[in-house]
Amino acid sequence: MKISAICSAIYSAIEDYGCEVLNLSLGVQTEYESLREAIAYAEQNNVIVVSAVGNGGRSTVYYPAAYDSVIGVGSVDRNGDLYSRSNHNESVFLTAPGVEVRSTD
Repeated sequence: MKISAICSAIYSAIEDYGCEVLNLSLGVQTEYESLREAIAYAEQNNVIVVSAVGNGGRSTVYYPAAYDSVIGVGSVDRNGDLYSRSNHNESVFLTAPGVEVRSTD
């Protein structure tokens, strides 16, 4: 995963497309200054950033979900219980269905 491409996409979504909400279904264990700056830029522009907290079933934090201004999302199973593969740590702000989700695809 190229951090430079992710950061470029964040800036482009804000500057070129006027996005007000960004959904980043990704994460990295290493904190990168460029990613922190891109997320800070989103916050400064009142852009809501939502990001996955990770799927390892561990307490490891992933960025950008670990940033205070980002809404970190974990997953629950069909019974509403925390999915065993969803990371569980302080970056989880909310959970959503993530197992056996019905789709038209």
